[in-house]
Amino acid sequence: MSTHALKALRYESDRSASDEVAKLLSLRNEHVGEDRVADGGLPRNWSRPRLTRLRFQVPLVIAATAFLPGLILRIPDFWEISSWSSASNSFVLVCGCALVALLLFRRLEQFPGISSFAQIAPSVLAGYGLLLATVFVLRLNYSRPFILISAFTCLSLLGGLWFYYRRWSRPTVYLLPDTPEIESTRLRLNRLARPTTELQPNSIVAADLRLELAPNWQRFILNAALAGIPVFDVRALQESITGKVQISHLSENTFGSVLPSLPYQRVKRILDFSFAILALPLVACAICLIAFAIKMDDRGEVFFTQQRIGFRGRPFMMVKFRTMRAADQIADCEIESSMTKDGDVRITRVGQFLRRHRIDELPQVLNILKGEMSWIGPRPEARPLAQFYETQIPFYGYRHVVRPGLAGWAQVNQGHVVEVDAIRDKLNYDFFYIKNFSAWLDVLIAVRTVRILLFGAGAR
Repeated sequence: MSTHALKALRYESDRSASDEVAKLLSLRNEHVGEDRVADGGLPRNWSRPRLTRLRFQVPLVIAATAFLPGLILRIPDFWEISSWSSASNSFVLVCGCALVALLLFRRLEQFPGISSFAQIAPSVLAGYGLLLATVFVLRLNYSRPFILISAFTCLSLLGGLWFYYRRWSRPTVYLLPDTPEIESTRLRLNRLARPTTELQPNSIVAADLRLELAPNWQRFILNAALAGIPVFDVRALQESITGKVQISHLSENTFGSVLPSLPYQRVKRILDFSFAILALPLVACAICLIAFAIKMDDRGEVFFTQQRIGFRGRPFMMVKFRTMRAADQIADCEIESSMTKDGDVRITRVGQFLRRHRIDELPQVLNILKGEMSWIGPRPEARPLAQFYETQIPFYGYRHVVRPGLAGWAQVNQGHVVEVDAIRDKLNYDFFYIKNFSAWLDVLIAVRTVRILLFGAGAR
């Protein structure tokens, strides 16, 4: 987990954790002087590595992406062969777009599952794509060499920051007694036996804030908070690491925080429709080519429709390319036949390729246009499967509070699953998506989906 993720999580604790912290802060006037001396005083003030701080990263990015290209291009008398307007416009534009790339990079770092360079290139492409759009709309003069060198240095710098985060800025997590273990290979874990002031500068404290803590541990947490050390409820910390929200009974979760943002749902619906309209010409051409391949491979229907459970539990007919033999078409009322298993013999040769690269889902652009689906969201289940899972898994129906999507958080982390135990795990991923419902998470899912489309991971 990055330092930025920990900083963001600090402001996203559960309501119960917030109540506990408020109670602890109320002890401030009760335990002074002698108690603090008895517990060793305040821990040292919390600090982060300098290169993780925004005030250090901004001048570094400006120097690397704006001043460095200018210095490089002075060698071939760049300032003589280029007009002053193109050079100055390029300088101003790359400053703005490099900052956009940096902010996107920092924002995407807050989500779990970031273990590669996958989020860096999209951040740079988004930032410099904004530059090209501005140039096109305003018809500005610009320098292509300047922008190309700037984009390369920005990509290299963010890659260096990513490496720095992973190698030298891992925080130490101090666990209080009776606190559940945290599963993470990216954090240094240290379980405390007694309160101490000898904490590492880049550290956090994790506790089960729903337990009744002993007075000395209450003072320890209070002193840590006063020293600026982040204190998290262990459940919230585990969610940020695993990307899953555990659900076992209603009292464990504050459903007010799990319900998605209604304003973003409206904005997302507009964006879904707009992107679907723009993609429709390309999708139509691809559908014609794939339809021909399906006909040549296995005579039968090109499309396969199946009733799925969608937004707010409403059933709808989802359309996709047929990937199984015509004689093995799935019946809507059969649970067993609705489950696609590893190495399923019913899948055709063309169907294997379409499933591996998720191309069989392409016709669902029509479902997006109709408002039944979104580009990003939990995958809709077949009606018999959804009804079966609701009888086996508590709160399964809560995944329907957002529109289902072509790609989802569970798919990029887990792939295709049908077993009940795996579906429980999938539901935890879906609840993490709903709880953190935002454009940033959608961007991250889209980026990771592109990688799945290219390499075909997790398909059946």
